[in-house]
Amino acid sequence: MAFITEYGGWANLPYYQFNENMTMYSFGAGEDISYEYYLSGKKNLNIYIFDPTPRAIKHFKYCKDIYIGDKEPIYDNKLGGGDMRYNDAILYSNANIDKIKYIPCGLYDKNQVIDFFLPKKKEWVSLSINNLQNTKETIKLEVKTIDKLMNSLSHKNIDILKLNIEGAEVASLKYMLKKTKIRPKWICVKFELKRDLQSGSKPTNELIEKLSIEYNIIYKHMDNYTFELK
Repeated sequence: MAFITEYGGWANLPYYQFNENMTMYSFGAGEDISYEYYLSGKKNLNIYIFDPTPRAIKHFKYCKDIYIGDKEPIYDNKLGGGDMRYNDAILYSNANIDKIKYIPCGLYDKNQVIDFFLPKKKEWVSLSINNLQNTKETIKLEVKTIDKLMNSLSHKNIDILKLNIEGAEVASLKYMLKKTKIRPKWICVKFELKRDLQSGSKPTNELIEKLSIEYNIIYKHMDNYTFELK
């Protein structure tokens, strides 16, 4: 039976309204893509997963390989937030793997190769542009703006935008609202810039106010929001 891990299930989208002709951009894969596999199995969406970090790239290949039978699944407590059933979430998702694409690039308000700060512990997977964990070691990875990415994929519009990008969501969405006419029907976002001591909550709150001009908030739990275009 298809399911989503608790770790990967932070997002709340009205997927009963989705259909196979819709396109979803999901930014920030890490090592849990059970939500994307679940949506694929339920609604056969065109899903594009974006994450430039090395472990996320490796993890996407692992999920694809076990799903198509090219590799035996192995238990790893780093995957799926430590959920022992994570492999089953992938294997029993009934996903259409041909409609799940991976792009090794991040989202931001500029197009360049930029420093990503590594997490405090090696077993943690999330890197951040905003240095949310106050570390010193970095690696350089590519980021692009939403319009640049859409142009590169020959997409004129997207229906669903999902963001779990460790603080970069504020700059990325501000750019989209100010510099483009791109307006996904649904935006699902985990607001994490608040964890940055220098930024505080003000940039996030200002963005939510701007989004609320054109979007209704249809779900809110802690820092997880879903917006629907008015």
